[in-house]
Amino acid sequence: MIPPAPPKTLLMLGSSAGRLGRAFRQLRRSTVSWQFLRILLICQAIPFFWNKILPNAGYLPDKLYQAQILFGLNLQSFLSGEIWQIFSYGLIHGNWTHLLINSATILLLGSKVEYILGKRSYRLLTGLSILAGGGLFIAQSWFSKDQETLVGASAVTFSYLALLVTLSPESRFLPLFISGKTIGICMIVANLSLVLINPILELGIFSQVGRFLVNLGFGDLFKVSHSCHLGGTLVGYTFGKFILRPRITLLGLQRARERQERYKAQ
Repeated sequence: MIPPAPPKTLLMLGSSAGRLGRAFRQLRRSTVSWQFLRILLICQAIPFFWNKILPNAGYLPDKLYQAQILFGLNLQSFLSGEIWQIFSYGLIHGNWTHLLINSATILLLGSKVEYILGKRSYRLLTGLSILAGGGLFIAQSWFSKDQETLVGASAVTFSYLALLVTLSPESRFLPLFISGKTIGICMIVANLSLVLINPILELGIFSQVGRFLVNLGFGDLFKVSHSCHLGGTLVGYTFGKFILRPRITLLGLQRARERQERYKAQ
């Protein structure tokens, strides 16, 4: 049984209702997160309304498929000059369920990230995570000669989570009360391992493990772009470490000068 928190801690953190209210206020004030969500909804809705306005143009799945071809990230298309795909893939999703899951995660995690970083750094983190996820996907596709198409903002959600656990490495996260540091390490190791054991890479014993999982019926595990997730995770981790870097202060400079003078005196 978990012991109750001391009164002093409760006073610092506020009541459960107070924390819930604070979370809602952060969510309401996260204007950039809501803007990003509106962009995702518009990009997904255009094929839908195109089909409604021009019913003879074809069925909705066909229009979504065409949108994925144009804006999704594909190695051959990217090398052919469609360089916008390195970013646009993060704005379109495979289906409405995919969009709903990523949107909910962006709002829940993005509101906290935006509150911590501010709007400018939040935009920078989001853009870098999309580019890094797309870059690792291109690298994997180049190595494996794979011609799959990548869509979705999953790299962004992974970067948000990686940033939060990096900034709070000792915090315990429900329901398993695992520390932020442990979650961060598990995210990097899990995504890297899933990239390495992907059978399409032909990496010897790693690929053998992947084929073994496929034979067991876990082939859907490799329909997800773990290289993209890894790119977002690494950006979030790096961003967090950069924020926590030692800052240059006048006191620190004075102490460094004193140490240097003592060293010269010896």
